[in-house]
Amino acid sequence: MKLSTVKLKGFRNFKDATINFEEKTLVIGANDVGKTNLLWAIRLLLDRRLNDFDIEPKDSDFYAFEETNSFEILLKFKNVVEDCVVSKLKGKISDNDELCLAYKAFRDKVTKAKSYILYAGISESKLEEIEDRYYRKVLNVQYISSRRDFHSYIDREKNHLFQLAKENREDKEIKEDDSLYGQIQGDLKNVDRANSHFYIKHL
Repeated sequence: MKLSTVKLKGFRNFKDATINFEEKTLVIGANDVGKTNLLWAIRLLLDRRLNDFDIEPKDSDFYAFEETNSFEILLKFKNVVEDCVVSKLKGKISDNDELCLAYKAFRDKVTKAKSYILYAGISESKLEEIEDRYYRKVLNVQYISSRRDFHSYIDREKNHLFQLAKENREDKEIKEDDSLYGQIQGDLKNVDRANSHFYIKHL
């Protein structure tokens, strides 16, 4: 599956924008054009690390250049065929394997109290209200904020994949790996002994 379209209406610096994504998309631009706002819009619906308080609408989330008391975020997905996603969002995915998720926020004109509603459906015109972001267990994004965080993330993923590979080995592979591991240990001991002798001779 892939995120194909993001629609933003009245959100931060986006009055009414549609952003289409390809298989590989690079978002670039000068400061304050809305790159971070676009990412935040996606995260509101998909980031598992954001709690209920984090996704509450703030005054700064409403359109910055005109008086408005509502905004909308719509995410459209294509090729939604993964079993875990289809099962979790049963009835919300179209016959064409499309899914829409939406976040709509409101602000009372008088009290300024803010609220929001989440939606899911087979199309933009057929959205149904949902209680929470229950789908995030199978449909989510992970935001990496810096280069340091990126390298930490890659290291964690490598360790995770390595562990999965170990757990899925067949008996023959386990024996071969154990044999290779023993050989490497022996080679390391030989290197240590050689270095030790070299050190003693040069005292």
